[in-house]
Amino acid sequence: PAQRPAPQQRPAPAAAPASSGANLADMDDDIPF
Repeated sequence: PAQRPAPQQRPAPAAAPASSGANLADMDDDIPF
């Protein structure tokens, strides 16, 4: 079915670990530097 919603490819930023590295990687998707 082509009407099905697209699955979430990445977890929400809040779900990311507190590590600055992982946080920046996730943030990069939302806020391109």
